[in-house]
Amino acid sequence: MIVLGKDWASSLFHFTLERSFMKRKSILFLFLFLLSIGLAYETQSITAGWMTGTQYGIIGISVLLLLVYAIPAVWALFHFSKKWKLSWVPVLFSLLGGGFVSGWLSSFANTYFHEMIQAVAPNSDFWNQYESAIAGPLFEEPFKLIPIFFVLYLFNVRRIKSIFLLAIASGLGFQIVEDFAYIRQDMPEGFSYAV
Repeated sequence: MIVLGKDWASSLFHFTLERSFMKRKSILFLFLFLLSIGLAYETQSITAGWMTGTQYGIIGISVLLLLVYAIPAVWALFHFSKKWKLSWVPVLFSLLGGGFVSGWLSSFANTYFHEMIQAVAPNSDFWNQYESAIAGPLFEEPFKLIPIFFVLYLFNVRRIKSIFLLAIASGLGFQIVEDFAYIRQDMPEGFSYAV
């Protein structure tokens, strides 16, 4: 409660700052909460311990091949963030958010969309053939914006070049985690199929 006295303007200013600070902390907590759910979701099949040693080996070699493009791409992100005088922290938040927030949210949305289509038109040749092509742009692309909204609010990034870099980071994070999910999914077929 604000007590109006001789310095009421200062009290109002501090009250407003406290509310803004608490709101920012709450948004950060929500982002980290969603990130931790995504991290658990994306790594549950590896950490559950049901795979054989050969399967872990296939995943390990496939991930090494994935890193062939991921490491230079991530390096380029941080190089441009330094060149454009953008802190590395919002870029890292956007990269991790793209992978672990957008990834599981769009996965659930794709699953629910598939179940809805199967309930509405179970034997439709059109939906059986084009469902993946429709669901991807409908859910995955807009969900890649979620981490960017969090980062823009938390870090007050306003330059268009920096926002563009954050969008690239979110998309790259999503792609890395999606490729890892494809490796996991195709792993039972063997190394040549997983790659």
